[in-house]
Amino acid sequence: VMPEDVILSNNEILDNFICPITYAVMEDPVICIDGSTYERSAITQWLRGSNRSPTTNLVLENNVLITNITLRHLIQEYQRSRARL
Repeated sequence: VMPEDVILSNNEILDNFICPITYAVMEDPVICIDGSTYERSAITQWLRGSNRSPTTNLVLENNVLITNITLRHLIQEYQRSRARL
């Protein structure tokens, strides 16, 4: 089984491509202190108005965002594979 086949057949992985704020496929995914991944622009805007997690509603200890490089690469590979179909 090729990695591309796993991505294309696994809806759970595809669901992880979707930002829980925008409900769109992420282009610049970042991990927040709550452990969730969001589209950078969406979570940045959210954090301007709230110190709570959009997914858990718990107070966030900080506003540090870390680029989710692995997820970004998986999304890009998925998009490339879909373009070839």
